[in-house]
Amino acid sequence: MNIDDRHISELEIKYISSKIGRAPTDIEIKFIELILSSELENKEYLQVLNRLNNGAKREVNNKIELDDKYNLIVNTGFKIMDQDQALLIDRDQTKYINKINGLYKVLDDIVINSHTYQNVEKIINKEVSHRKDINVIGGSFIKEKENGIIFSSVVGLKERTYADEKIQLNNSLVYKINFGKRYFQKNVAQLNNFIDTINNEDWFLSAKSVNWNGLGVAIIDLIMETKHGINIEKDISQDAINLYFSDDNTLSILIVVQDDSHPQLKMVCKKYNLDIDKLGTLINEPIVHIISKNDTLINLPVAVFDLQFNANVKYFEQGQLEVDKSKKITKNIKQTSFTNQLLKLLTNIYQNDALFKHLTSKGKLTNNYSSYGLFSSNDLIDDKIVLTRADKNHLINIAPRLSGRISVANAVRRLACTGAKPKAMLIQNIFPKVNKESLWTASELLQGQEEAIRELEIEIGNRSIDTFEDYWYQNISAIGIHQHSSVEMDIGFKQANDFISLLGSHRGELRGSAYERYIYANESDVLPSVDLRMEKRLQDVIIQGISTNLIKSAVNVSTGGISIAIAKSLIASENGIGARIHLSRKLKDEELLFGETQGLVVVSLSEENIMEFERICMTIGVPSTTIGRVTDNGLFTFNDIIKTNVDRLRKYYY
Repeated sequence: MNIDDRHISELEIKYISSKIGRAPTDIEIKFIELILSSELENKEYLQVLNRLNNGAKREVNNKIELDDKYNLIVNTGFKIMDQDQALLIDRDQTKYINKINGLYKVLDDIVINSHTYQNVEKIINKEVSHRKDINVIGGSFIKEKENGIIFSSVVGLKERTYADEKIQLNNSLVYKINFGKRYFQKNVAQLNNFIDTINNEDWFLSAKSVNWNGLGVAIIDLIMETKHGINIEKDISQDAINLYFSDDNTLSILIVVQDDSHPQLKMVCKKYNLDIDKLGTLINEPIVHIISKNDTLINLPVAVFDLQFNANVKYFEQGQLEVDKSKKITKNIKQTSFTNQLLKLLTNIYQNDALFKHLTSKGKLTNNYSSYGLFSSNDLIDDKIVLTRADKNHLINIAPRLSGRISVANAVRRLACTGAKPKAMLIQNIFPKVNKESLWTASELLQGQEEAIRELEIEIGNRSIDTFEDYWYQNISAIGIHQHSSVEMDIGFKQANDFISLLGSHRGELRGSAYERYIYANESDVLPSVDLRMEKRLQDVIIQGISTNLIKSAVNVSTGGISIAIAKSLIASENGIGARIHLSRKLKDEELLFGETQGLVVVSLSEENIMEFERICMTIGVPSTTIGRVTDNGLFTFNDIIKTNVDRLRKYYY
């Protein structure tokens, strides 16, 4: 959308007039529209979000309160590439944003939606080479579109400040430092080195990234965060003011220094061969004052840039989903054994499954298939921060509202399986440009996400909406706190003769499943239902079972159903470990093995703990069924319909 197409309404102009005590000039209106261009472009989407946030009496930002000393700060980004890996759009600052904001890095996470699996290793290694001081990095592969998407998120620690604390920056100087084209890695490296240098200087006060939204947005963000205003004196015409404050496709930052520190900053910039552009001076009064040749061009209070778009928009009623209770798959194919079907699913799910990567001491990346979570390792805090992502992010076009509920519940359930207590959600949405059809779908999806967030009693750490062509995508992750006294749970079985139990009620839904997609080559328009109240109870049972050392392994039942979940646990176990499963339900064999009922988790426990654990399940109200035992014969048997060597599973999975 062109700048000329972005307009604030007459009602919003009246609001601005009430704040400044006069009618805004034409140049001021254009400047406000420039600053709010992204919000105006996505206005209808944001109205839906505002309605949801207002209903929950919630203020969403990227700050999560961790303890009395620290907050977690979350920044997310994404890139979309064509099949030749040429960038189509880049909205990612995670390589350097923590450095600019003075955060202690905790976690890096990368989710790759690539058109070919062969690109995944190359992309992950490239992303790793562009990041400094990485503790943990994760990658995933999900094939959905011809173009590739890379979602990134970075979590950092920042010492807490309180509402009544205000950093005194009056009369401090603000400069813009340019490092060259935004997408060149050498420029990112130079920026990081520059920040490392000035961080040690007493005259350096703060820094702010200038992203694709332009210089004007960065300035407004800076003065809002510091609770100050700014005087800017530039020799610039009225016609050129919006061009100057727009995005110029350069990697830039704002630097705030003490009022007598120009020579020191100039010396550092000379060392790095950087040009500096003095913008102005911070002032205590929260206004934006732009002067050119003694003429005032802009004189606006900061409050006018915080327009709260009308949240009372039309509510889009939920369509009635037709749930197919028969669970029949109509397409006929030549029947193969269930063991062969299991192996075929493993091959396909391997290419779509989480591929977590941990940085070793030698700088190499090693695969880790045994855990859902990325665990932090930071000496500043006792507990560990854990991040997991949903593996059900791709179902929007089938049933958007249900898709939102499923994805949030899935991410939180996987987090609980690590033993971490859920803390906050990270939600990245990519929608098409606003139109009548897209607004309905977006409203449904956001409403579904919101319903799950409220029912699961979890806060929002970061929620974004970006637009690109005809893309529909949600990337949903969950952040949790893992107590240092609790074991880091993984999915592998630990010891022969341990009991294997299924938590939740298995209904055997096959519509929309991997079985339907890969075995029957059929795409369904029906999704399994999700019971959010049961999900909350299930989460409580798992966390309590892990924290009391009753549960020895926990695996989420998701893509591929129970048989795939148990197969993954066996693959992650030590050599020689097997499993003998006997499960009786009024379900067809394929429904029993591969049905993707939501809200199921398979756990293992020692014999002496089984009664205590079942007591916890009964107290909280979660169905628990003992379905088998861990063996030491290296075989996986499921009733009398699957029998295979675990080593054979590993060959198909790795």
